[in-house]
Amino acid sequence: MAGYFKDTVKLIWEHGGDVKRASGKGYLAQMLQILLYRLKGYGAKDYYVFFLYRGLSKPIINSVKYATWVRRLNKKHPGVFPFDKWVFGNLCENFNLPSPKCYGVFHPVWGVQGNGRSLRSEAELHAFLAEKGGSLVFKPAAGAHGADVVLIDSYDQERKWVHRASGEAASLHDFFEWLCARDIRWLIQDRIVQHPDLARLNGSSVNCLRIITYLDDEGVAKVVSALLKVGRANSEIDNATGGGMIAAVDLETGRTGTFVEIFNEHRFTHHPDSGEQIADFPVPYLTEALELTKTVHRLLPYPRHLGWDVAISPDGPLLIEPNSYMAHHLIQEAGARIFDPDFVAKQSR
Repeated sequence: MAGYFKDTVKLIWEHGGDVKRASGKGYLAQMLQILLYRLKGYGAKDYYVFFLYRGLSKPIINSVKYATWVRRLNKKHPGVFPFDKWVFGNLCENFNLPSPKCYGVFHPVWGVQGNGRSLRSEAELHAFLAEKGGSLVFKPAAGAHGADVVLIDSYDQERKWVHRASGEAASLHDFFEWLCARDIRWLIQDRIVQHPDLARLNGSSVNCLRIITYLDDEGVAKVVSALLKVGRANSEIDNATGGGMIAAVDLETGRTGTFVEIFNEHRFTHHPDSGEQIADFPVPYLTEALELTKTVHRLLPYPRHLGWDVAISPDGPLLIEPNSYMAHHLIQEAGARIFDPDFVAKQSR
């Protein structure tokens, strides 16, 4: 309960001013309304993402219902797949599924490369970077929301200098110390070269699809919905929690709808930074991406409800990672389904 109130106060502090200007409701009135909505299963984030201070204007799968349904579908006791990015990357390689190459995990105690060699010390990190040269991604093996993702453009092995895609640079020693201080198992992968059409929308981030799949009662994999995420200028991630935008993709036409940002009622038809049209955008290799997620979901038969991050390269789709718990608020706000309609119908019987 203490954590709930802490999170609620944080959200009110961050967004209460905007709501007050838009609706006239003060901070205390918002708190009282959030508590009343909580009795109906809506969380504080629901209140601000769905703009509930204006009332319930459309059917919504709220936070309580979403969490309950996910637990029903992704049961732990039969052995839900552990969503560790290092494990998943090696699983993709084992099944010959298209995905970025995983080289290893850096950690000062448990670091290891795919060939079994250690990857723990500054000297070992230097040797690794010198061999690969750059175009790498360092990210938490168990991370979420795109947090702490680092894109490496190049490595100057003579000066021992690391150059990031963001334009920042640091000495190897400082980079090593920074990695160690986070106490994170850092997965290291090839950096993705995305399809030029997607790069045109925003070149600093890899703009991925989020494809939601469902295993029905007969074990058939279905695509529930698809969305496209697009990052903002100078951001290395496309995640909505990192400032990115998201839009539903029409599965029949392969084109995007209008884009939304979290906590923002504005709808985007053009990218606010690049000026490129992003609504009605034809997603390249969409059919291949949808089929790929159905294939891989059949190979992971324990969780029945998953969201797949899929990048689109010039040659086709690449699997990034599965997600068993998704930003259901934003997915619905973008106009996409979060659950299979047949499953939803059964829950109301």
